[in-house]
Amino acid sequence: MRYAQLLSNYIKKSGLNLAEISTLLKQKGITIDRSYISKLKSGTKPPASEDITRALAEVTGGDPDTLVNVGTTDKAPEEIKQFIANIENLLWDTIDYIVTKGDISQLLELISRIEQANLSSTYVGILTNKEERFNFGAIAERLSIFEIYGRDTFSLTDKLNLFNVVLRFYKDFNETPIEKILSEKDLQIHTIFGPMKLPTTSINMMITNGRKESLTEDEGEFLQRSLEVYRLQKAKWG
Repeated sequence: MRYAQLLSNYIKKSGLNLAEISTLLKQKGITIDRSYISKLKSGTKPPASEDITRALAEVTGGDPDTLVNVGTTDKAPEEIKQFIANIENLLWDTIDYIVTKGDISQLLELISRIEQANLSSTYVGILTNKEERFNFGAIAERLSIFEIYGRDTFSLTDKLNLFNVVLRFYKDFNETPIEKILSEKDLQIHTIFGPMKLPTTSINMMITNGRKESLTEDEGEFLQRSLEVYRLQKAKWG
């Protein structure tokens, strides 16, 4: 929702006319006339500064964080807007993936990391409610509500910080122990002495496009050496 449309909605729901809004803003130490407010809500003027925007939302009963966030995005160049949109979609898609694929302990760990990120938004409190914390469905629901509020209200700084937290967690999330990738049956070989469990340290796995493929020891060593050569070349040539 664009800044002008959102501000117009806030003003309409408040029941206040522009002169009354201007008077209430003066009480907050902000002097702008009704014509300027009219241009903001019609979109003929670009979004106002953060302090004016926040005050407009407060006097009309709207959400200041949401209006500030939308205004910041609206003022950005188109390529920056697209970049922010791409980052944001990747952020929430990654969280959805973790919720779909993860277990309760992993979701709790994700929430813990988000809490430790010290985001400025008060909506992080949605995740810290301790009721039914160990119920998978309740945790997944909180993360979904967190996304709904986060998309509209989080500042760009909060979104980038959250993206960093989720990206790091996603890396750890996918470094799954081999025992969780393969079943007990997969980890056994049959000999004349009966089934024996393979030592997991000798098993190499390659995961590409979501497909898991086991490798022989020679194949694993070859890929490891190839990766080392690639990293050396990359470091050499920048």
